Amino acid sequence: MIEILNKVPPQYQQSSAHDDGQDENPRSNSLETVPAFHSNATSSGTSSIPRSPPLAPTSNTGSNTGFQVIVVKLLTEMALEVKEVKSRVDHNTALLNDLNLQKEGMSVPEDPMDIDLDFQLQVQTVETLEEFEERLTSAEFVKKLLLKLSVLGGKDVQSTVKNLMSNLLAPSVAQQYNFTGAKGKKEFRQLELAGVILRAVHMNPRTQNAQKDDVKQALVSYLFNARDLMGGRRKRRANGQVVPATEE
Repeated sequence: MIEILNKVPPQYQQSSAHDDGQDENPRSNSLETVPAFHSNATSSGTSSIPRSPPLAPTSNTGSNTGFQVIVVKLLTEMALEVKEVKSRVDHNTALLNDLNLQKEGMSVPEDPMDIDLDFQLQVQTVETLEEFEERLTSAEFVKKLLLKLSVLGGKDVQSTVKNLMSNLLAPSVAQQYNFTGAKGKKEFRQLELAGVILRAVHMNPRTQNAQKDDVKQALVSYLFNARDLMGGRRKRRANGQVVPATEE
């Protein structure tokens, strides 16, 4: 019998062993070696995996401070650049002013304000204005006057005319005139001073190309509002007078 069994092929011997109750299933053996999904699970079923502590909120104070420093630095640099540009503009304006004076056949003085006109400005009375008009018939006097007026300047025609007129005429004199002499006032356009104003406006580099009508309108506006210079409008309101909307 033993001899017969020894002649049985090996595969049949394995099957026979299985039939004898010896379970040699490799699958069942391999399952025993698979680790549990929660290898650290406790018997109660809860996980014992340690949790990371919550991250503390980070402070951005440092970054904000750095940003502010950069902004301040940039603003400082911009301010310096603007100052430099303004200096260049003033320098170029002075050069153009000198050229305009030379066109008028005038030598450029070191300080035009030091020129002696032998006449007191601003004019305080109509009678003094009449004397001033007589002096304006002298070409030499007009040249000296234009040199003094050339430093007043202005950013546009309106401001240039205002600067000129306020230095030449007192408000009490200016309010007695309008451009055409209408409504019982004295006529400004027929004065020698009107022509001097036009020439002075053209000597300002910023208004050298101004049209005659633009200068006229600026004079009309200045004379119309002359009564409100030195607080005149406020006084009229205090007295209960209505100020026209065109004067606002």
